[in-house]
Amino acid sequence: MEEYQKEYQFECRGEWFTVNEKGWINGFENWVFLGVSFHHWRNGVEVSFQKILNGHSAIGGLVWDNDHGTTRQWGGEWNGKLPRITGEWKTSSWK
Repeated sequence: MEEYQKEYQFECRGEWFTVNEKGWINGFENWVFLGVSFHHWRNGVEVSFQKILNGHSAIGGLVWDNDHGTTRQWGGEWNGKLPRITGEWKTSSWK
């Protein structure tokens, strides 16, 4: 029996990233999308990846990931501001 697979794509800093159901960003199992927060002073994820994958919007959120065991909020600047998710796309397919 075939399985149904969800995929999430988001735009941040003008670049698109693809996240599979396991949370792997661009297919790298050591780079995991955890979710987003909506205020720069938050000290962790407000909306988890599972909530986003199941319908919650992440537009305007600050990205949190785990890269090789280190949890981090994406920083730097994009157009003079903190980098936020500016676009998103959810897809589903059979595998």
